[in-house]
Formats: sequence, C-alpha cells, structure tokens
Amino acid sequence: MRMDIRRWDPFRDLTELQEGMDQMFDALRKRFGGREQPVAASWTPPCDVYEDDSQVVVMMELPGIKMEDINLEVTADALTVHGERPWEAGENREWLRVERPYGKFSRSFSISVPVQVQDVKATYKDGVLTVTLPKSETVKPKKIDVQAG
Repeated sequence: MRMDIRRWDPFRDLTELQEGMDQMFDALRKRFGGREQPVAASWTPPCDVYEDDSQVVVMMELPGIKMEDINLEVTADALTVHGERPWEAGENREWLRVERPYGKFSRSFSISVPVQVQDVKATYKDGVLTVTLPKSETVKPKKIDVQAG
C-alpha cells in the first residue's frame, strides 16, 4: 500500500471548512426559498508588497473604487490605505447572488526601513493602487571602492 506524504496546510483545511459551510447555507436558502441579501461589512483588499535596494512597493487590488475614494496616510514607519466601495443599490433588483465585497476597508502596513515620506508616490491604474515608498539614503546600499594600499 502506497501512501503519499503531503505537507499539512492549515489554510487548506480552513478553506475546505468554509466551502462546506457555504454549501450548507446555500442549500438552506434554496430549500426555504430565500434569496441573497446584501450585507455591508468591512473587507480586506488583497495586496502584494515587495522591496528592492531603493524602495518598498505596495500594490493593492481596488476594482470598482473611484480614485477620489481612496485615502492614504504615510508616517515614518507605517502606510495606511482606507476607503469604501459603495453598494450598487438599484430599484427593481432581486439579488440572486452577492459575492463581491463592499463597504469600508482599511489596511495598515509597518514599514521596516526608514522611507522618504515627502517622496512617496501613488498611482491607480486598472483597479490596482501602487504605492512606492523610496528608502532613506541612510539604508540604501552603498558601493565602496577598494583603494590600493
């Protein structure tokens, strides 16, 4: 008998549990004739963060949000992004399924290196917010030339 060894992934177990609960509630709604009811809540937009020699870059998915509804705050050691995706209410709509999150969101990131706050740049294109935080000159690597002795 052959047994495959797989690395335990607690998030896989949680995902399977969530999917099972979703299926159970979907079945109950269908059985009792219920429809999806939109509920506003906080949500967490997905993001990627990377660092290179000169900067820290945060990219966050914010589709459907107007640029003017995005608020950024930068301090010497943190970046906070917050805003709101409004509910698309409409008359004569009977919601059959609601999966896209909406409502207020807020994400805060600790910045582990000193940055030049005055030079932070933010761009928003195709629903992706990109915040570039230039590192302070004191933490950038410096090339040292070796002199003959």
